[in-house]
Amino acid sequence: MRPAKKHLLAHHSELKKRISENTPNAALKRMGYENLLSGHGIRGTISIELKEIGYPKIWVDTQLFPCLSE
Repeated sequence: MRPAKKHLLAHHSELKKRISENTPNAALKRMGYENLLSGHGIRGTISIELKEIGYPKIWVDTQLFPCLSE
């Protein structure tokens, strides 16, 4: 069985591409969190939490920090 897409947060029409780095911040802005949260901050929090509950570092880093795996 193969995954349908390469990235956890894939581009909406091209599943082999990742989303733009601006997409999370644009979504946060639309939800009213513009000056309260950032995509970078959320990514860091998710990374820490997933590693603390036992997800392998390589899985977390590959999905949340794609520049490290390209």
